[in-house]
Amino acid sequence: MPFAAILPCLDSPQDPIIFEGVTAETVEMLTHERERLTARIEVLTRNRDAVARYLDELRRRSAAAPRERGIDAAHRDDDQ
Repeated sequence: MPFAAILPCLDSPQDPIIFEGVTAETVEMLTHERERLTARIEVLTRNRDAVARYLDELRRRSAAAPRERGIDAAHRDDDQ
């Protein structure tokens, strides 16, 4: 039985969820699908967080770069 037949709300939130005729096999299939979705969400969450950390570090270094260049230039002027 396709998911849309069991959970038509996957196609349209207005359609009712069907409870009649649900077998143990269907429950097992839906449980497996929920676990698969959870695993995908966890991977996506880790990837999103890694990208966020990378962007934070890029911004931090970008903000620090002008100050570092200014300090380096000041030291070069002192050396001359």
